[in-house]
Amino acid sequence: MVIGYVQWHDGDGYNLEALAALAAEELVSAETVLITHLVNNADWRDIEALAALGTAGAITAIKAATKHSNREVRNLALEIMSATVSEQTGTELEDEIVRAVEKGALDLAKSHPTPRVKRALLDCARLGDSTTRVNAAALLMYLCGKSEEPFDWNHRPFFLRFQTDDNQELRAAWMELRERTGV
Repeated sequence: MVIGYVQWHDGDGYNLEALAALAAEELVSAETVLITHLVNNADWRDIEALAALGTAGAITAIKAATKHSNREVRNLALEIMSATVSEQTGTELEDEIVRAVEKGALDLAKSHPTPRVKRALLDCARLGDSTTRVNAAALLMYLCGKSEEPFDWNHRPFFLRFQTDDNQELRAAWMELRERTGV
């Protein structure tokens, strides 16, 4: 868990290999330390390490972190939980993912492309800032199978129509997006 400025700056996580090498009794201590750090001084690295632990306590902490005030922590927790979601927790998790997408965390939609999440992307393509609108339109096209990748350059002229500040032009692009994607 000890990282210096360079590791922090470069976005390096905790040493997950060292975590994996811990004995069973040490894992309990590691889990406690990570959960305490998550509560008191949250960092995305805590979520990543808890996911690597994979214990019931770690998963519970990650689930709780889906509502964390720190956006990086919350979004990584949502991403991890969406990959391991069960039917019971699906609706609650989907609600959190929709809220995060509405706030601009578009990448979460890739791992949880439900109809509600696609609708949130469609709304972002109309209501977000110009960069968010472009990327939301591109990702929605991809998730609906209308493009080959999350930002398909073959559709770039269409996506760039979402940069406009002209409300009529934006509405026309948005209506076309609805028609193309069926959302």
